[in-house]
Amino acid sequence: MKIKMKYVGIVPILSNATAILLLIVNIFSPGIGTILTGIAAKNDCLFWLLLGLCQAVLAFIIIGWLWAILTAIQVLNVSRRYNR
Repeated sequence: MKIKMKYVGIVPILSNATAILLLIVNIFSPGIGTILTGIAAKNDCLFWLLLGLCQAVLAFIIIGWLWAILTAIQVLNVSRRYNR
């Protein structure tokens, strides 16, 4: 049985608890939370994997770290808006 995931654009709608957990993971390990977002979303996994890898590589110059946090905040905001 295939589960249909809901999206807003390319951002998956996850449960609020999952989105918060992925934000915390991205704060302490930039890019890993983004990769896990792709795994949780099941679709577009390659996109989220590449995005997370880019964030992890750029984390040492702070850009990737900020990018990872902003991505996780975007996923959290979309999830909160559609899980009401």
